[in-house]
Amino acid sequence: MDKYKIVLEKLGMTQRQFAAALCLDPGQVSRIVNEKKEPSDSTYLLMQEKLGLNIEYLKTGQGAIFSDGSNDPLRSELKRLIKEMSREEIIATTAFVKYLKGLQEE
Repeated sequence: MDKYKIVLEKLGMTQRQFAAALCLDPGQVSRIVNEKKEPSDSTYLLMQEKLGLNIEYLKTGQGAIFSDGSNDPLRSELKRLIKEMSREEIIATTAFVKYLKGLQEE
C-alpha cells in the first residue's frame, strides 16, 4: 500500500473528501494519490496545516504520518466530525471543551 492510501485510511477519508478538505481538484488529488504527480510545496503545506500530516512522511514515506507524531484514529475521527459540523455546533463544542479543560485545571 502506498503512503497516500495509508494516509487516507488513517484519516478515514475518500480521495474526494481529502480533496474537499484541502480545497483541491479531485483529479489533482487522484494524480497525487496514484503517485503520478508530486504535490507542490504549497500543497504539502496545506496537508500539514489542515490535516496535521507530516511533510517528511509525505515526501519520503518515512517517519510519523502526523506532524504531532500521533497516528491516533480518535484524532482523525474528531477532525472528520468537526468538518461535518455547522458553525453553531463548532462554537458550542468549543465552549464545552474549554469548560471541561477549566474543570481539569481546578
